[in-house]
Amino acid sequence: YFNKDIQALYVPRILLIGVQMIYLIHWACIGLGGYFLAQGIGLEISFTHFYTILASMSLSWVIGYMSIISPGGLGVRESVMYLMLNHTASAQTAFLMPIATRLLYMLVELLLGFAGLLLAVKCRFFSETASNK
Repeated sequence: YFNKDIQALYVPRILLIGVQMIYLIHWACIGLGGYFLAQGIGLEISFTHFYTILASMSLSWVIGYMSIISPGGLGVRESVMYLMLNHTASAQTAFLMPIATRLLYMLVELLLGFAGLLLAVKCRFFSETASNK
């Protein structure tokens, strides 16, 4: 369309495998965090439900971002997570986990946003000299 040739990038296989391993570790940590969150809010859940929590959190995250009718997948994530957990975990877990994970995600996003704001102020990102550059 723009009469430009697109060059294929050479990416070493070891780099691709390394990135996928990082994603695997990332999602394992998210699932472990969900398990500890369930333990922390007093839900009686065995460690064998780790994969259930991991699957429900990851699929609800993906489907929530694919949802175009709700901002940030609000409500969609929780519904998918509830439906997945309802078949394998107790009713209490299926009801409380989506709410607890949403609150935890919001808290983390607020803390990271506040840390970014503090860093921007410290680095004088909002000063007049920075805007003139």
